[in-house]
Amino acid sequence: MNGHALVGGVVCEGSCAVRGPGDISGASAGIFIFGTTGTQKIRGVTLHDNIDGIGDQAGTLILRDVVSSNNVTRGIFLQAGSIKGRNVTAWNNGVDAIHVSQGAVRLTKFTAVGNGHVGLINNSDLETVLVDSVLKGHPGDISGPRDLFSVTPPRLVRTACDHSRAPGGSSWSVCAGD
Repeated sequence: MNGHALVGGVVCEGSCAVRGPGDISGASAGIFIFGTTGTQKIRGVTLHDNIDGIGDQAGTLILRDVVSSNNVTRGIFLQAGSIKGRNVTAWNNGVDAIHVSQGAVRLTKFTAVGNGHVGLINNSDLETVLVDSVLKGHPGDISGPRDLFSVTPPRLVRTACDHSRAPGGSSWSVCAGD
């Protein structure tokens, strides 16, 4: 992107790379990836004021130095595959910071603050690993506040959060307010 701002989104089919610095806004998805299960690398990009910051149907999503904020629904959405990343920030998105329907999550230095419902949702039985991360200030839903929801017990290393939730509404007892 070479420092440019793009109003409208980037669409990738299969494997792709989006390299910043750069700014993407004003799209259904700032970056939308569809098709085959390739590897998508996104680095040094700020996504804001889209419907979704990043929308990925399948594959391996590798994020580095990515900010996704002020999007109508989600900062980052992955249908199936895995998310790996470092220095990922998602704040003030309307619904969730990161939502994974079926996949593994491994993030280092992930910050999710003040999103509309949840900081990180992993609806799959695959691993959720967060290292040196912060998840705070998410009101959740009728079941109460939740910064982190996962189907299996998350592994948190030097990570701060206020509230976690497991299926059935109980907590994982990994966050300060659990």
